[in-house]
Amino acid sequence: MIYYFGSHFCRANNTTTKAWVVDPILPLESRALLRRGIRDKYLERLQVRGETLLFPINAPADIHWMIVLVWLNASGKLTVQCRNSMNAYSNQENGCCNRVERFIDSLYADASNTVYPCPGFVRSEPVAWTQQTPGVHACGLHVLSHIYLTSKGLTHTHTFDNGFVEKMRKYCVQSLYENRCNRRTTRMRPIDLTQDNPNPRFKLL
Repeated sequence: MIYYFGSHFCRANNTTTKAWVVDPILPLESRALLRRGIRDKYLERLQVRGETLLFPINAPADIHWMIVLVWLNASGKLTVQCRNSMNAYSNQENGCCNRVERFIDSLYADASNTVYPCPGFVRSEPVAWTQQTPGVHACGLHVLSHIYLTSKGLTHTHTFDNGFVEKMRKYCVQSLYENRCNRRTTRMRPIDLTQDNPNPRFKLL
């Protein structure tokens, strides 16, 4: 769900896309992503298009989702930043950043890469983001909220509250209700979180 909706948000308007979501199902520690023939596309997105790569990571495994952002800053360095909606799991953030840095390093170090030298990494200052509502399991929706802002180029100028997370949840539930969201889906109607509200005939989960 995170990958599907995240990819949809990032490609909702191809002329202004600012981000690209890396499929969280593929393990970063393996060479699976390199074998998919998309290594050059990731490097091009960072180096040429100036986009942000988004890495949804399940940490701790089967408990919580957070997201790591990677972009090329004005000084030509790869900036890595973790976004996490639960202070209780802040001890996982450094490990998530390390995993992503190792993966990015492998893209640049791949034998077939003769175009882009690795510019090196910097960690950005921690950003204070909205914490989850106590007792509400919404880490995946927080990840989607970060993806949505990043795809619009608003990631460093806008924040969101839990009301926005609720809008995101309603949009996703509505999509599931309309049977628009599965691996075989190729198109969804454009997103408008202010208008695309759920059908009142069914109960929100």
